[in-house]
Amino acid sequence: MLLASVLDSYDVLAQVGNPTPEEPPHSDRTLQLTRYAFWLLFLLAIVAVVVGVVGAIVLIVRRASRSNPPNPGPGADPTRPSGPYPPQGPSQPGPPGPW
Repeated sequence: MLLASVLDSYDVLAQVGNPTPEEPPHSDRTLQLTRYAFWLLFLLAIVAVVVGVVGAIVLIVRRASRSNPPNPGPGADPTRPSGPYPPQGPSQPGPPGPW
C-alpha cells in the first residue's frame, strides 16, 4: 500500500511539468549593483591591508631609529648640545633674538 501511494504521487508530480522560472523585475540591475559593491569592498580591503602593513613597517623603523642617537661625526663641537635648542636656564642666557 505504501509503495502504491508513492508511485501514484510520482505520477501526479510528473504531470505538473517543469515550469520555466521568470526573473523578478529589475533583478538584473540589482544583481549588477550588488556585484559592483562586493568588488569595491574587496578592493578597499586589499588596499587597507597594504596600507596597514606599510604603515606598521614605517612605524617600527621610526621607533627603532629613535633608540640610537645620531652620531655628530668627526669635527663636531662636543660642548654644543645635539638637540635643536640649547638648554636655557638662569645661568645661561638665551641667544639674542628679534624680540
